[in-house]
Amino acid sequence: MALAPIYDMLPMAYRPGSEGALPAYGEVVHTAVCVPSDTAASALARRFWGQVAEDARVSEAFQAIARHHATRS
Repeated sequence: MALAPIYDMLPMAYRPGSEGALPAYGEVVHTAVCVPSDTAASALARRFWGQVAEDARVSEAFQAIARHHATRS
């Protein structure tokens, strides 16, 4: 299954600013409640972020963030 090109589905921390500029990606800060990594939702999220990390349409800076999310446990 391929990633669908979709807009406005990212967490607000990753949204472009009002002028269209992307935020500076620094250290990833986790603000969401963590759930056990063995849940089906966690597995699907890691798969999604892994696909984002490998997608050529995604910037290298954001691929690094996606890799981080994909390997969280």
